[in-house]
Amino acid sequence: MRTENLAVMFTDIEGFTARTSRQTHQENALMLRRHDALLMPVVRAFGGRHVKSIGDAWLVVFRSPTSSILCGMAIQDRLWDYNRRVTGDEQIRVRVAVNLGEVRVTRTLGATDVLGEPVNIAARVEGEAQAGEVLFTEAVHLAMNKAEVPAQEVGYRQLKGVPEPIRLYRAAPGPVALTPTNSAAAAPEAVEQPPFGNHALSRVKGLGAADPREILRQAPAAPDLPDLADLAGRLGRAGAEALPGLAGRLGRVGATLPALAGRLGQAGAALPRRGRLLAAAVAGLLALAAVAWAVVPSRPERLIEAGRFEEARQAIGALAEKRGSDDAEVLYLEGRLSEERWHRGQGGPREAFQLYGRALAAGSGAAAGALERAAESKDCGTRRLAARALADSHSPKARSALRTLASAEPEEPEAQDALEKVKRIFGGGGRCGAGDLARDALRALEEER
Repeated sequence: MRTENLAVMFTDIEGFTARTSRQTHQENALMLRRHDALLMPVVRAFGGRHVKSIGDAWLVVFRSPTSSILCGMAIQDRLWDYNRRVTGDEQIRVRVAVNLGEVRVTRTLGATDVLGEPVNIAARVEGEAQAGEVLFTEAVHLAMNKAEVPAQEVGYRQLKGVPEPIRLYRAAPGPVALTPTNSAAAAPEAVEQPPFGNHALSRVKGLGAADPREILRQAPAAPDLPDLADLAGRLGRAGAEALPGLAGRLGRVGATLPALAGRLGQAGAALPRRGRLLAAAVAGLLALAAVAWAVVPSRPERLIEAGRFEEARQAIGALAEKRGSDDAEVLYLEGRLSEERWHRGQGGPREAFQLYGRALAAGSGAAAGALERAAESKDCGTRRLAARALADSHSPKARSALRTLASAEPEEPEAQDALEKVKRIFGGGGRCGAGDLARDALRALEEER
């Protein structure tokens, strides 16, 4: 895992859920294929990296904040050109939102993901955007080249789960620039202008008109599949690397899969080449199945993320009946439920952190990850609660997060007078106190060795 300062873009299709409920599976799949074929060349042209798709939503990252907004403008103009050529049921209208900040970049089985507060804020900003709009935060506005991107201030918005109001801007409409999409290839009946005047789209070279009959043919071909044996080998190696850190998430069946994969691989070594290929493929797929067993969210987690709290509570209760109320996963899930309720304005954070601390003490790696993320929060209260939970766990797994807290708030020299001591007790001088709690906890862990 590494950290990078990136512009994070979210896009999604307006009215997607309603459309999918009235369209056939084939129609939905075709809509998404056209969406991807329209957007992907534009994203690549501006240096964007498509991280993942979540249904109709895209998560894309850019190193340049200016390029991220130009890309959003080009996407909207590209879709405008497409939409004027099709009927209402075939039109695709998207919202675009961008935020900037330091994110954690992870890789699992070769797939990249980005995590952190900037990602969460970008997702919340997308909820404020309208179809056809490019909305972005003040962080982007401060860092981008304002001569390149005309902008209009929207104002401050209180976003769900974000403590302070966020100042938002939108990309402003611009004069029309001539491109193949609005010149000779343009539909003759069109009289409107693209929303951003092709200010950004005109920079994309080799992009044909957004003709619905041709758009899928213009899409880049999918890469060739690797050799089966090579694929199986890479899957097996990735599974072997990933499983130790995820063992706590494996169920009884999942835990047997890596060993079975290994035995198949050993037996296959004595077979002819064709047999070795088959054994390697099966071994690799079993290793992948074990990893998938570990990383796919459990049913309680899916219910929590969906906001179905009562069902989640019942599912956690059923698990507690089987494993006991002090089981590491049960405690983690209870903490996860409490945290999500807090983020949605239902209760406070203290219970969640206490549960995470107990889960960590019981050996939960997921709780360690949750507390490590909290240790990186910009909110003083969150960091203090994380420090307290980490300290109370007395777990060696807490060391990494405790060191993060300690280094973020270095130790101060001894107070010179009584007034200074009082200020420190009550958090004066701009200090939070999480660093001191973390240092005390680290010393205690050393003594317990």
